[in-house]
Amino acid sequence: MTYLEIDPAIRHQLRALYRQHAPRSVPALTSPPRTVMALTHLHQLWEATRSASETARQAQLEELETFVDETHGRDSDLAARLGAGA
Repeated sequence: MTYLEIDPAIRHQLRALYRQHAPRSVPALTSPPRTVMALTHLHQLWEATRSASETARQAQLEELETFVDETHGRDSDLAARLGAGA
């Protein structure tokens, strides 16, 4: 596969992943390879997404627990009223 065969949308994502269009000069021997930097960037994005997802999931669980508690309380009240009226 050549550069020209890559879908433009994918090409844009690859550029964003590598955080640059192309090396402007020959990289120094002491600098990390571009692939390592891209993988590090990808890991950071994944961690941020995972953390946000976990936070959202926790909020949904808390909301569900509150709903169940309120529903249980109302159900108990209704059962008590129906039992007292009989």
